[in-house]
Amino acid sequence: MSALDLWKEGSPVSAPMPPSLFPLVAYITVSIGLVATGAFAVQKRNTPIMEQLSLAMPASIMLGVGTVFTFVSVGLYV
Repeated sequence: MSALDLWKEGSPVSAPMPPSLFPLVAYITVSIGLVATGAFAVQKRNTPIMEQLSLAMPASIMLGVGTVFTFVSVGLYV
């Protein structure tokens, strides 16, 4: 069997969740990211670095995932 035959028999990639849920997931993840960003922004100046990272990293991840789901929900597939 050639590589071309294998390619022709392949199945298309589908999303792990229904596309109708993309806007909801985008809203939830961006909201969580903004809350975590707000909590990070109001920390005192001498907060330990690990505590800062424990808020900054989830905020960054949630905002990134929320941005991707926002793009996908409006039809910009990245």
